[in-house]
Amino acid sequence: MDKLKRVLSGRDTEEPSGLAEVIDTTSLGWGTRVKGFIACFAIGCLCSIVGSCLLWIPKKGLVLFAVFYTLGNIASIGSTMFLMGPMKQLKRMFEPTRLIATIVMLVQHFLYTICKLGQGSGSLTLPVLLEDQYNWQLPEVSGSKAVMADLGCKKPSDCTVSRLLSVVESELRAGRDKGDPTEKQLQVVLEDATLWQRFREVTNEMIVTKNGRRMFPVLKISVSGLDPNAMYSFLLDFAPTDGHRWKYVNGEWVPAGKPEPPNHSCVYIHPDSPNFGAHWMKAAISFSKVKLTNKLNGSGQIMLNSLHKYEPQVHIVRVGGPHRMVMNCSFPETQFIAVTAYQNEEITALKIKYNPFAKAFLDAKERSLLSPPIEVPFYPSKYQEQESICVTYAGQLH
Repeated sequence: MDKLKRVLSGRDTEEPSGLAEVIDTTSLGWGTRVKGFIACFAIGCLCSIVGSCLLWIPKKGLVLFAVFYTLGNIASIGSTMFLMGPMKQLKRMFEPTRLIATIVMLVQHFLYTICKLGQGSGSLTLPVLLEDQYNWQLPEVSGSKAVMADLGCKKPSDCTVSRLLSVVESELRAGRDKGDPTEKQLQVVLEDATLWQRFREVTNEMIVTKNGRRMFPVLKISVSGLDPNAMYSFLLDFAPTDGHRWKYVNGEWVPAGKPEPPNHSCVYIHPDSPNFGAHWMKAAISFSKVKLTNKLNGSGQIMLNSLHKYEPQVHIVRVGGPHRMVMNCSFPETQFIAVTAYQNEEITALKIKYNPFAKAFLDAKERSLLSPPIEVPFYPSKYQEQESICVTYAGQLH
């Protein structure tokens, strides 16, 4: 035990040090002082660990970290007082050779805790915390100060709000030049109308399965003439085009009796709905996620009767107030017969040729020829180009 005392006190066997004098004169036993040192040092470490864990609590985390971390440092440093005694420890801390370091350490912890408590948690960030406590210089994002100045921001939180609002404004501005607050010049144009026309000339077919199959060609439209600042939802359903079912005989589709009772088909709501008119007008609207099925499964898929002809219908509904139907629009080019397997070989060939997900059915030579982007040639037919446009004039649908 005497040897351990000498090791901890740093004295040799011949010349006693100041610590030895404290050990000999203090009222606490050596074992009690060692236990106090261990307990106080453990509390200091625990406070520092708890402070680090509380760092990630929203709003209050950084303040809690500042308090616990400072208390942990003080407790760890103060634990040595149990070995030397408080008075002897203070005297040694304020010796001329240690005076400056002691003052800097105490003032740093005191001012750091007081300043952070006074600021509140709203202005605390991890980069500021690291720079204040450890004087770490973190690199600034290039142009960040210029952006804050341009947005008129005094605080980072204000700058964040301004940036978000500017994104919304950009979203509205993207399609505003195509807008018409009166909706009197509303126009819906079918994208890829020439490709749809190719399929219509040989009577288009769409596969329906129990689990649902996506359409090809994909129904895509472009819209102009909406109120840019109003909210709209886009809906899609499928209407029967005639009063009979069909069958494929000798290379062509012919009527084959009365149709089955109509199903209560689901209405597909575009996933971007509801949204601003400017959003809908800035780019083409794709219904690529629509799935056609022949079983009512309640999963939002469109249920159709096999061997019946349908025509997709797009509905534009104004929302955000009293709901109002703005337009019902359909395109004859998009008519198709629902089938469980393709009947016409020409349809199969067109699907493989133009569907990028069906290229595996082509041989290597054909794939190499079709590697550049495919341009669909236009073949004149009895159907006119204007069928791919829905317009309203003075509020009347044509």
